[in-house]
Amino acid sequence: VARRYWQDGAAALEAISEETPDPVEALHRFPEIFRRS
Repeated sequence: VARRYWQDGAAALEAISEETPDPVEALHRFPEIFRRS
């Protein structure tokens, strides 16, 4: 379970990074990861 959670989190961070080049905006999107889990 922990490995899957880690993998999902890593994929979500990568998606945010690709979709949001502005670091400040990406930081604001960071909580989305926890809302999905």
